[in-house]
Amino acid sequence: MHCAYKNESIQYTDTMIVAKNQNLVLLFLGSFLAQIIQVGTFSLFLSQKLDGLDVSLSLIGWFVGIQWVVVLLLAPFAPFLGAKLGLERLNILSSLVMITGLFAALSEEVWLLAISSVLLGAALIVRWVACDALIVRFVSTQKLGQSIGIHEALMGFGIAAGPLFFIFLTLDQVVYAMICLAVFSTLCFQLVRPQNDHIGREENIAMQKEDLFLLKIALIMALVGGFIETAAVAFLPFYFEDDGFSLQSSAWFVSAFGLGGTLLQLPLGLLADRVGYRLAQLMACLVALLGLLGLYFSGSSFLAIFGTLFILGGAIGAFNTLAVIQAGSEISPKKTASSMAYIAAAYTFGGIVGPVVTSNVLHVFPADAILVTYSIIIITVAVTMLSGRRDRIA
Repeated sequence: MHCAYKNESIQYTDTMIVAKNQNLVLLFLGSFLAQIIQVGTFSLFLSQKLDGLDVSLSLIGWFVGIQWVVVLLLAPFAPFLGAKLGLERLNILSSLVMITGLFAALSEEVWLLAISSVLLGAALIVRWVACDALIVRFVSTQKLGQSIGIHEALMGFGIAAGPLFFIFLTLDQVVYAMICLAVFSTLCFQLVRPQNDHIGREENIAMQKEDLFLLKIALIMALVGGFIETAAVAFLPFYFEDDGFSLQSSAWFVSAFGLGGTLLQLPLGLLADRVGYRLAQLMACLVALLGLLGLYFSGSSFLAIFGTLFILGGAIGAFNTLAVIQAGSEISPKKTASSMAYIAAAYTFGGIVGPVVTSNVLHVFPADAILVTYSIIIITVAVTMLSGRRDRIA
Protein backbone atom coordinates (compact mmCIF):
# COMPACT_ATOMS: atom_id res chain seq x y z
CA MET A 1 0.00 0.00 0.00
CA HIS A 2 2.85 2.33 0.79
CA CYS A 3 4.47 1.77 -2.59
CA ALA A 4 1.19 2.21 -4.42
CA TYR A 5 0.58 5.46 -2.59
CA LYS A 6 4.08 6.62 -3.42
CA ASN A 7 3.62 5.90 -7.13
CA GLU A 8 0.26 7.64 -7.07
CA SER A 9 1.91 10.66 -5.47
CA ILE A 10 4.58 10.80 -8.17
CA GLN A 11 1.93 10.51 -10.89
CA TYR A 12 0.00 13.36 -9.30
CA THR A 13 3.11 15.52 -9.21
CA ASP A 14 3.80 14.85 -12.90
CA THR A 15 0.20 15.71 -13.70
CA MET A 16 0.51 18.99 -11.85
CA ILE A 17 3.70 19.84 -13.76
CA VAL A 18 1.99 19.15 -17.10
CA ALA A 19 -1.02 21.23 -16.05
CA LYS A 20 1.20 24.14 -15.06
CA ASN A 21 3.03 23.98 -18.39
CA GLN A 22 -0.27 23.93 -20.28
CA ASN A 23 -1.50 26.86 -18.26
CA LEU A 24 1.72 28.74 -18.99
CA VAL A 25 1.35 28.20 -22.76
CA LEU A 26 -2.28 29.34 -22.71
CA LEU A 27 -1.36 32.31 -20.56
CA PHE A 28 1.46 33.33 -22.92
CA LEU A 29 -0.80 33.00 -25.98
CA GLY A 30 -3.74 34.91 -24.49
CA SER A 31 -1.46 37.67 -23.23
CA PHE A 32 0.32 37.89 -26.59
CA LEU A 33 -2.94 38.29 -28.53
CA ALA A 34 -4.12 40.94 -26.09
CA GLN A 35 -0.78 42.75 -26.37
CA ILE A 36 -1.13 42.98 -30.15
CA ILE A 37 -4.34 44.89 -29.57
CA GLN A 38 -3.72 46.95 -26.45
CA VAL A 39 -0.18 48.16 -27.17
CA GLY A 40 0.78 47.13 -30.70
CA THR A 41 -2.30 48.36 -32.54
CA PHE A 42 -4.67 50.53 -30.55
CA SER A 43 -2.43 53.56 -29.89
CA LEU A 44 -1.41 53.80 -33.54
CA PHE A 45 -5.02 53.29 -34.63
CA LEU A 46 -6.25 55.99 -32.25
CA SER A 47 -3.65 58.55 -33.32
CA GLN A 48 -4.37 57.97 -37.02
CA LYS A 49 -8.16 58.03 -36.60
CA LEU A 50 -8.04 61.24 -34.59
CA ASP A 51 -5.70 62.75 -37.17
CA GLY A 52 -8.28 61.88 -39.83
CA LEU A 53 -10.90 63.69 -37.74
CA ASP A 54 -8.69 66.84 -37.81
CA VAL A 55 -7.73 66.66 -34.13
CA SER A 56 -4.46 68.55 -33.50
CA LEU A 57 -1.24 66.61 -32.92
CA SER A 58 -0.71 67.98 -29.42
CA LEU A 59 -4.27 66.98 -28.45
CA ILE A 60 -3.82 63.51 -29.92
CA GLY A 61 -1.04 62.95 -27.39
CA TRP A 62 -3.50 63.53 -24.56
CA PHE A 63 -6.03 61.13 -26.08
CA VAL A 64 -3.39 58.41 -26.36
CA GLY A 65 -2.39 59.17 -22.79
CA ILE A 66 -5.94 58.55 -21.51
CA GLN A 67 -5.39 54.82 -21.78
CA TRP A 68 -2.34 55.02 -19.56
CA VAL A 69 -3.98 57.37 -17.06
CA VAL A 70 -6.60 54.67 -16.51
CA VAL A 71 -3.87 52.05 -16.12
CA LEU A 72 -2.18 54.16 -13.46
CA LEU A 73 -5.41 54.85 -11.57
CA LEU A 74 -6.50 51.19 -11.55
CA ALA A 75 -3.09 49.62 -10.85
CA PRO A 76 -3.48 49.73 -7.02
CA PHE A 77 -6.84 47.94 -7.27
CA ALA A 78 -5.75 45.11 -9.59
CA PRO A 79 -4.22 42.95 -6.81
CA PHE A 80 -7.41 43.41 -4.77
CA LEU A 81 -9.51 42.24 -7.72
CA GLY A 82 -7.15 39.30 -8.18
CA ALA A 83 -7.65 38.31 -4.55
CA LYS A 84 -11.43 38.51 -4.86
CA LEU A 85 -11.94 36.94 -8.28
CA GLY A 86 -8.81 34.84 -8.71
CA LEU A 87 -6.08 35.81 -11.15
CA GLU A 88 -7.39 33.49 -13.88
CA ARG A 89 -10.84 35.07 -13.79
CA LEU A 90 -9.26 38.51 -13.78
CA ASN A 91 -7.79 37.81 -17.22
CA ILE A 92 -11.23 36.86 -18.56
CA LEU A 93 -12.69 40.09 -17.18
CA SER A 94 -9.90 41.98 -18.91
CA SER A 95 -10.81 40.45 -22.26
CA LEU A 96 -14.50 41.31 -21.95
CA VAL A 97 -13.71 44.93 -21.11
CA MET A 98 -11.32 45.08 -24.07
CA ILE A 99 -13.93 43.78 -26.52
CA THR A 100 -16.42 46.41 -25.31
CA GLY A 101 -13.86 49.14 -25.86
CA LEU A 102 -13.09 47.93 -29.39
CA PHE A 103 -16.73 48.18 -30.42
CA ALA A 104 -16.71 51.77 -29.14
CA ALA A 105 -13.66 52.43 -31.34
CA LEU A 106 -15.77 51.88 -34.46
CA SER A 107 -17.46 55.24 -33.81
CA GLU A 108 -16.57 58.52 -35.52
CA GLU A 109 -17.45 60.43 -32.35
CA VAL A 110 -14.43 61.77 -30.49
CA TRP A 111 -16.01 61.22 -27.07
CA LEU A 112 -16.64 57.54 -27.84
CA LEU A 113 -13.03 57.17 -28.93
CA ALA A 114 -12.05 58.59 -25.54
CA ILE A 115 -14.25 55.98 -23.82
CA SER A 116 -12.63 53.31 -25.96
CA SER A 117 -9.22 54.45 -24.72
CA VAL A 118 -10.49 54.28 -21.13
CA LEU A 119 -11.75 50.71 -21.53
CA LEU A 120 -8.59 49.52 -23.31
CA GLY A 121 -6.54 50.99 -20.47
CA ALA A 122 -8.63 49.19 -17.85
CA ALA A 123 -8.26 45.90 -19.71
CA LEU A 124 -4.52 46.38 -20.07
CA ILE A 125 -3.69 46.87 -16.39
CA VAL A 126 -5.90 43.98 -15.27
CA ARG A 127 -4.23 41.59 -17.72
CA TRP A 128 -0.78 42.96 -16.98
CA VAL A 129 -0.87 42.33 -13.23
CA ALA A 130 -2.72 39.02 -13.50
CA CYS A 131 -0.40 37.53 -16.13
CA ASP A 132 2.87 38.60 -14.49
CA ALA A 133 1.71 37.31 -11.10
CA LEU A 134 0.58 33.99 -12.58
CA ILE A 135 3.88 33.50 -14.38
CA VAL A 136 5.81 33.99 -11.15
CA ARG A 137 3.46 31.49 -9.49
CA PHE A 138 3.75 28.86 -12.23
CA VAL A 139 7.58 28.75 -12.53
CA SER A 140 10.51 28.14 -10.20
CA THR A 141 12.86 30.92 -9.12
CA GLN A 142 15.69 29.36 -11.15
CA LYS A 143 13.68 29.77 -14.37
CA LEU A 144 12.11 33.11 -13.55
CA GLY A 145 14.35 35.17 -15.84
CA GLN A 146 13.85 32.74 -18.71
CA SER A 147 10.05 32.63 -18.30
CA ILE A 148 9.67 36.38 -17.96
CA GLY A 149 12.03 36.79 -20.92
CA ILE A 150 9.75 34.58 -23.04
CA HIS A 151 6.66 36.50 -21.95
CA GLU A 152 8.26 39.89 -22.60
CA ALA A 153 9.51 38.63 -25.97
CA LEU A 154 5.93 37.83 -26.89
CA MET A 155 4.89 41.26 -25.64
CA GLY A 156 7.48 42.82 -27.91
CA PHE A 157 6.29 40.70 -30.81
CA GLY A 158 2.79 41.98 -30.10
CA ILE A 159 4.10 45.50 -30.63
CA ALA A 160 5.80 44.35 -33.84
CA ALA A 161 2.76 42.53 -35.23
CA GLY A 162 0.16 45.22 -34.57
CA PRO A 163 1.43 47.88 -37.01
CA LEU A 164 1.40 45.37 -39.87
CA PHE A 165 -2.41 45.60 -39.92
CA PHE A 166 -2.08 49.17 -41.18
CA ILE A 167 -0.15 48.05 -44.25
CA PHE A 168 -2.97 45.86 -45.54
CA LEU A 169 -6.21 47.08 -43.89
CA THR A 170 -8.26 50.25 -43.60
CA LEU A 171 -8.75 51.79 -40.15
CA ASP A 172 -12.21 50.23 -39.69
CA GLN A 173 -10.92 46.86 -40.85
CA VAL A 174 -8.15 47.15 -38.27
CA VAL A 175 -10.81 47.39 -35.54
CA TYR A 176 -12.55 44.23 -36.76
CA ALA A 177 -9.21 42.43 -36.80
CA MET A 178 -8.59 43.52 -33.21
CA ILE A 179 -12.02 42.23 -32.15
CA CYS A 180 -11.26 38.81 -33.68
CA LEU A 181 -7.95 38.62 -31.83
CA ALA A 182 -9.69 39.65 -28.61
CA VAL A 183 -12.12 36.75 -28.92
CA PHE A 184 -9.27 34.25 -29.34
CA SER A 185 -7.45 35.81 -26.39
CA THR A 186 -10.56 35.35 -24.26
CA LEU A 187 -10.75 31.67 -25.20
CA CYS A 188 -7.13 31.14 -24.18
CA PHE A 189 -7.69 32.75 -20.78
CA GLN A 190 -10.89 30.72 -20.34
CA LEU A 191 -8.89 27.50 -20.72
CA VAL A 192 -6.36 28.39 -18.01
CA ARG A 193 -7.26 26.21 -15.03
CA PRO A 194 -7.09 27.67 -11.51
CA GLN A 195 -4.38 26.11 -9.34
CA ASN A 196 -4.18 26.75 -5.61
CA ASP A 197 -6.57 29.64 -6.08
CA HIS A 198 -6.61 30.20 -2.32
CA ILE A 199 -3.08 31.56 -2.68
CA GLY A 200 -4.53 34.55 -4.50
CA ARG A 201 -6.71 35.25 -1.48
CA GLU A 202 -4.19 34.63 1.29
CA GLU A 203 -0.77 35.67 0.03
CA ASN A 204 -1.20 38.97 -1.80
CA ILE A 205 0.58 41.06 0.84
CA ALA A 206 1.04 44.81 0.33
CA MET A 207 4.46 46.29 -0.41
CA GLN A 208 6.37 48.07 2.38
CA LYS A 209 8.57 51.17 2.20
CA GLU A 210 11.75 49.08 2.34
CA ASP A 211 10.48 47.07 -0.64
CA LEU A 212 10.05 50.24 -2.67
CA PHE A 213 13.62 51.24 -1.86
CA LEU A 214 14.85 47.87 -3.18
CA LEU A 215 12.86 48.42 -6.37
CA LYS A 216 13.96 52.03 -6.92
CA ILE A 217 15.92 51.31 -10.10
CA ALA A 218 13.31 48.84 -11.36
CA LEU A 219 10.60 51.48 -11.03
CA ILE A 220 12.73 54.07 -12.83
CA MET A 221 13.52 51.61 -15.62
CA ALA A 222 9.86 50.70 -16.03
CA LEU A 223 8.89 54.38 -16.12
CA VAL A 224 11.40 55.24 -18.85
CA GLY A 225 10.49 52.11 -20.80
CA GLY A 226 6.84 53.15 -20.77
CA PHE A 227 7.72 56.75 -21.66
CA ILE A 228 9.61 55.82 -24.82
CA GLU A 229 7.82 52.65 -25.88
CA THR A 230 4.25 53.97 -25.86
CA ALA A 231 5.26 57.23 -27.52
CA ALA A 232 7.22 55.42 -30.23
CA VAL A 233 4.33 53.15 -31.14
CA ALA A 234 1.91 56.07 -31.50
CA PHE A 235 4.12 58.80 -32.98
CA LEU A 236 6.90 57.27 -35.06
CA PRO A 237 4.80 57.83 -38.23
CA PHE A 238 4.67 61.56 -37.43
CA TYR A 239 8.43 61.60 -36.78
CA PHE A 240 9.20 60.09 -40.19
CA GLU A 241 6.58 62.13 -42.01
CA ASP A 242 9.08 64.97 -42.48
CA ASP A 243 11.32 62.57 -44.42
CA GLY A 244 8.52 61.73 -46.82
CA PHE A 245 7.67 58.27 -45.48
CA SER A 246 4.03 57.16 -45.81
CA LEU A 247 1.98 55.55 -43.04
CA GLN A 248 2.62 52.14 -44.61
CA SER A 249 6.40 52.66 -44.54
CA SER A 250 6.27 54.02 -41.00
CA ALA A 251 4.23 50.98 -39.95
CA TRP A 252 7.20 48.83 -40.97
CA PHE A 253 9.41 51.01 -38.75
CA VAL A 254 7.10 50.62 -35.76
CA SER A 255 7.08 46.89 -36.44
CA ALA A 256 10.88 46.85 -36.45
CA PHE A 257 10.88 48.59 -33.08
CA GLY A 258 8.55 45.92 -31.70
CA LEU A 259 10.42 43.09 -33.40
CA GLY A 260 13.60 44.10 -31.62
CA GLY A 261 11.65 44.07 -28.39
CA THR A 262 10.63 40.52 -29.26
CA LEU A 263 13.83 38.81 -30.31
CA LEU A 264 16.13 40.40 -27.74
CA GLN A 265 14.07 39.85 -24.59
CA LEU A 266 14.77 36.13 -24.08
CA PRO A 267 18.56 36.58 -24.49
CA LEU A 268 18.40 39.48 -22.03
CA GLY A 269 16.41 37.35 -19.59
CA LEU A 270 19.05 34.62 -19.80
CA LEU A 271 21.78 37.26 -19.48
CA ALA A 272 20.16 38.59 -16.31
CA ASP A 273 20.11 35.05 -14.89
CA ARG A 274 23.83 34.75 -15.59
CA VAL A 275 25.36 38.15 -14.77
CA GLY A 276 22.66 39.76 -12.61
CA TYR A 277 19.94 42.18 -13.52
CA ARG A 278 21.92 45.33 -12.62
CA LEU A 279 24.65 44.79 -15.22
CA ALA A 280 22.00 43.85 -17.77
CA GLN A 281 20.16 47.11 -17.01
CA LEU A 282 23.30 49.16 -17.63
CA MET A 283 23.88 47.34 -20.91
CA ALA A 284 20.31 48.09 -21.98
CA CYS A 285 20.91 51.82 -21.35
CA LEU A 286 24.09 51.76 -23.44
CA VAL A 287 22.46 49.94 -26.35
CA ALA A 288 19.48 52.33 -26.26
CA LEU A 289 21.81 55.33 -26.50
CA LEU A 290 23.63 53.74 -29.43
CA GLY A 291 20.26 53.12 -31.10
CA LEU A 292 19.20 56.75 -30.73
CA LEU A 293 22.55 57.91 -32.10
CA GLY A 294 22.21 55.52 -35.02
CA LEU A 295 18.72 56.80 -35.76
CA TYR A 296 20.06 60.35 -35.99
CA PHE A 297 22.70 59.33 -38.56
CA SER A 298 20.50 56.90 -40.52
CA GLY A 299 19.22 59.64 -42.82
CA SER A 300 16.41 58.53 -45.14
CA SER A 301 17.68 55.00 -45.69
CA PHE A 302 14.82 52.56 -45.13
CA LEU A 303 17.11 49.64 -44.22
CA ALA A 304 19.26 51.73 -41.88
CA ILE A 305 16.19 53.05 -40.05
CA PHE A 306 14.66 49.57 -39.86
CA GLY A 307 17.83 48.03 -38.41
CA THR A 308 18.41 50.86 -35.97
CA LEU A 309 14.86 50.73 -34.66
CA PHE A 310 15.19 46.96 -34.23
CA ILE A 311 18.14 47.51 -31.88
CA LEU A 312 16.49 50.45 -30.13
CA GLY A 313 13.26 48.51 -29.61
CA GLY A 314 15.15 45.62 -28.04
CA ALA A 315 16.92 47.89 -25.60
CA ILE A 316 13.83 49.86 -24.61
CA GLY A 317 11.76 46.70 -24.28
CA ALA A 318 14.43 45.37 -21.92
CA PHE A 319 13.81 48.25 -19.53
CA ASN A 320 10.51 46.74 -18.45
CA THR A 321 11.69 43.12 -18.75
CA LEU A 322 14.61 43.73 -16.39
CA ALA A 323 12.37 45.70 -14.02
CA VAL A 324 10.07 42.69 -13.72
CA ILE A 325 13.04 40.36 -13.23
CA GLN A 326 14.41 42.61 -10.49
CA ALA A 327 11.02 42.64 -8.75
CA GLY A 328 10.72 38.86 -8.99
CA SER A 329 14.25 38.45 -7.62
CA GLU A 330 14.13 40.97 -4.76
CA ILE A 331 10.57 40.78 -3.45
CA SER A 332 8.89 37.99 -1.48
CA PRO A 333 6.56 35.75 -3.55
CA LYS A 334 3.75 36.73 -1.19
CA LYS A 335 4.08 40.29 -2.50
CA THR A 336 4.29 39.33 -6.18
CA ALA A 337 0.97 40.81 -7.28
CA SER A 338 1.63 44.05 -5.41
CA SER A 339 5.17 44.41 -6.76
CA MET A 340 3.97 43.79 -10.33
CA ALA A 341 1.28 46.42 -9.80
CA TYR A 342 3.96 48.95 -8.82
CA ILE A 343 6.07 48.07 -11.87
CA ALA A 344 2.98 48.40 -14.05
CA ALA A 345 2.13 51.74 -12.44
CA ALA A 346 5.65 53.06 -13.09
CA TYR A 347 5.55 51.94 -16.73
CA THR A 348 2.11 53.46 -17.01
CA PHE A 349 3.14 56.83 -15.64
CA GLY A 350 5.78 56.88 -18.34
CA GLY A 351 3.08 55.85 -20.81
CA ILE A 352 1.03 58.89 -19.83
CA VAL A 353 3.83 61.42 -19.97
CA GLY A 354 5.66 59.94 -22.99
CA PRO A 355 2.98 60.50 -25.66
CA VAL A 356 2.16 63.98 -24.32
CA VAL A 357 5.81 65.11 -24.27
CA THR A 358 6.61 63.47 -27.60
CA SER A 359 3.61 64.91 -29.44
CA ASN A 360 4.32 68.42 -28.17
CA VAL A 361 8.04 68.21 -28.94
CA LEU A 362 7.22 67.07 -32.47
CA HIS A 363 4.65 69.85 -32.75
CA VAL A 364 6.97 72.66 -31.60
CA PHE A 365 10.58 71.60 -32.36
CA PRO A 366 12.44 69.89 -35.20
CA ALA A 367 11.82 66.14 -35.18
CA ASP A 368 15.35 65.24 -34.03
CA ALA A 369 14.75 67.10 -30.76
CA ILE A 370 12.89 64.04 -29.52
CA LEU A 371 16.05 61.95 -29.91
CA VAL A 372 17.92 64.41 -27.71
CA THR A 373 15.12 64.28 -25.14
CA TYR A 374 15.18 60.47 -24.98
CA SER A 375 18.98 60.42 -24.76
CA ILE A 376 19.05 62.80 -21.78
CA ILE A 377 16.49 60.66 -19.97
CA ILE A 378 18.43 57.43 -20.53
CA ILE A 379 21.74 58.98 -19.48
CA THR A 380 20.08 60.16 -16.28
CA VAL A 381 18.91 56.60 -15.57
CA ALA A 382 22.40 55.17 -16.12
CA VAL A 383 24.00 57.79 -13.89
CA THR A 384 21.44 57.04 -11.18
CA MET A 385 22.31 53.33 -11.32
CA LEU A 386 26.04 53.99 -11.15
CA SER A 387 25.69 56.42 -8.28
CA GLY A 388 23.68 53.83 -6.35
CA ARG A 389 26.19 51.01 -6.79
CA ARG A 390 26.31 50.52 -3.04
CA ASP A 391 22.69 49.33 -3.14
CA ARG A 392 21.98 45.63 -3.07
CA ILE A 393 22.93 44.06 -6.40
CA ALA A 394 21.74 40.70 -7.62
